[in-house]
Amino acid sequence: SNDQFIKIIQTIDLSSISWLENVLFEIVIRNRERIHIIWERIKLHIYRVLHPKASLTYVVERAVVGVMRISTRLLSRDVYRDEIIELLGNLFRSSQQLQRSNISHKSLSNETLTLLSPHISSGIWIVITSNIDALLSFNLSQWKVLFDIMSNCASKGSYSSIRIFELLAWMIHEPRLIAEVPVFCVNVIQPLLTNEDVPVTVAVASAQLLYILHSRLEILSSPAIEEALVNDTNENENFELWENCWIPILKTLMCGVLNSKHDVRVACSSVVCKCICDKLIKSVPIGILINSLTDILMPTIVSYINLLQTINPTSNNYD
Repeated sequence: SNDQFIKIIQTIDLSSISWLENVLFEIVIRNRERIHIIWERIKLHIYRVLHPKASLTYVVERAVVGVMRISTRLLSRDVYRDEIIELLGNLFRSSQQLQRSNISHKSLSNETLTLLSPHISSGIWIVITSNIDALLSFNLSQWKVLFDIMSNCASKGSYSSIRIFELLAWMIHEPRLIAEVPVFCVNVIQPLLTNEDVPVTVAVASAQLLYILHSRLEILSSPAIEEALVNDTNENENFELWENCWIPILKTLMCGVLNSKHDVRVACSSVVCKCICDKLIKSVPIGILINSLTDILMPTIVSYINLLQTINPTSNNYD
């Protein structure tokens, strides 16, 4: 029981517990061919160590590293893929993200997740880059869990945001994943553009990633695709296609336009101009275009001017 577990733990010093954590995960990894025998017990142990009230200790740190090592080895196996994604999501998403997904499990505290974010971001990098073939069979819900974890790490700034940017850039440019990464990966980019702790170079490069995603929508404006859309879908479905693919990119850029850092504002403003002035704009349904102007661009411009006046009330020279 949990009470017995606590009593046993209290009789062992932290150094020994940390060493035992390493031994436990090493045994699990070396016996992964028959891990199904003890998988439920391993999960129970992980949830006991990484409980909502856990603070940053070397034991907790070793447990996080162990979870990432197990995930790296098991994610490629169809039998355990759902289990691993669920485990990672329950442990490393924020409470708000879990609530939005209607999951009752309580994650680690925000403070502990912030302190552990360098380990989580580095671990998720290894998990993903070591399992490209597994990503090819991800469904949308699994992608969402992955992007939620990445978004949570990106929002912590500093080293975590750099590592997550590198991972997202790799995913977008990896040839085998070009047709696989869902467009809602922009949810990962948004905290990179809005968090003041994110390095300026990372935020500026994140804006360029959004333009790459925008450019890939050019396939929707090709004659063959446009003809297929006319023949195979109705007007509402075509409208939803652009709304789900193009509008999130524009909204995320607008978050960067309101950043307090000059270089980030300029970079995002430049990308917005390129997005609404290139040839792709001719293929955007008129309803989507009007909505983007009235609901996104115009309100952002007003907020942008107010921001500049707040930063330098005596100056009339805007970016």
